[in-house]
Amino acid sequence: MFAFLFVIAIEMHHHSRWLVADGAISQELVADPHRWIAQREAFIRAHAVKGSRLPVVYRLDEDFVVAAKTHQSIEVVDDCNGKLCGVATDELVEDWDEADLRALGVAAPKRDPVRRLVATGGTPAIRGATVSVVNRIERHLIANDSKRVFSDLKAMGFNTVSLIPFAGIRDDQVIPFNRHPAGETDLSMRLAAARAHALGMQVMLKPHVWPHGGDATKYVPPSWETFFASYERYVLHEAGLAERMGAEWFCIGTELSRSEGRPEWRSLIAKVRAVYRGRITYAANFDAFEKTPFWNELDAIGVDAYFPLSPNEGATDGELRAGARAAVERMQRVSRAAHRSVILTELGYPSTAASWIEPWAEHRERMADASAQTRCFSAMLSALRGSTGISGFIIWKYESDPAYTDEKGYLPKARRLLQITP
Repeated sequence: MFAFLFVIAIEMHHHSRWLVADGAISQELVADPHRWIAQREAFIRAHAVKGSRLPVVYRLDEDFVVAAKTHQSIEVVDDCNGKLCGVATDELVEDWDEADLRALGVAAPKRDPVRRLVATGGTPAIRGATVSVVNRIERHLIANDSKRVFSDLKAMGFNTVSLIPFAGIRDDQVIPFNRHPAGETDLSMRLAAARAHALGMQVMLKPHVWPHGGDATKYVPPSWETFFASYERYVLHEAGLAERMGAEWFCIGTELSRSEGRPEWRSLIAKVRAVYRGRITYAANFDAFEKTPFWNELDAIGVDAYFPLSPNEGATDGELRAGARAAVERMQRVSRAAHRSVILTELGYPSTAASWIEPWAEHRERMADASAQTRCFSAMLSALRGSTGISGFIIWKYESDPAYTDEKGYLPKARRLLQITP
């Protein structure tokens, strides 16, 4: 199932009480289909919800494809060169991705979700990359090609992946984007986590809400009480998902600056800990993290680190390094005061001229300039080396499509990003 199943020119047709695999299966499974069928059948027999309408059928007809794209009760789980060929409905339990990994003989490494991550030799323990969902089925995390993104990141030296299940806000209600097959579905988050873990990488699940207008830092709802009741449902669902998929880190919120003084946060933290056993952080905006009052309730201080490095359009490398050092010093002071390490939960720069002035804004009206992005990363990564109290960073951002290009956006242009030196 998932990305392991796609159409190839191999005639094969297997039946069981629990499964119909109609047509071809992938090269990875074709060597011993009877073993795969037996393992899949055993898994389904043990875990299928009572009363489920089995068997599951692959290579769907066009009517089923339309249903998969439009019905909230159906999640698409594979694409076959642009044509869908597999689905899972909400009648079946989760963990299909793990069953397929087992069937292929790929076992995720054992993980201790509460282990302490200690920086050694001046190198941050977390070298992370955000992997965002391209909201098209054929470019999604569920697409076969997305496996390349994870293997590429591993080859580049990253050891952590951050996954973001987005949600919108309508007035004071949180609307998760997990209800459409092309959105950030639970299934896609789990499959991405399984791929990262199979490569020995850590996972952070980092929910993020988008209010109307797109700036979470300025959001003030009509009613904080109503908002937090809705937000709590969303975050606790994601915390349960993080627990089920074995995520080492869970981020309880992102850049909700004007809410941080609210008492609901401490209650939410306690409830998250009741359902999630890993380590917890919160991603404060770079201009607000020094005032966030609940750092001592968390396992790490999270900062979305879009610090301006210089106000000058013609800034020299020396000026950029000075700006980066000043930002690092601010984070180190908060680390010492809160007795918590800092994770740069987002670190990114657009590839536009003078992107060091406002790294939080893409400014697509400006000229493309990949060298500006490289210089910014060089300055900040240099400042992080040897810093105390900072245990890692997560680059913003890569996409689920390995062929994705963006001349002016945040997509890192330097492949050997972690090797950048001043």
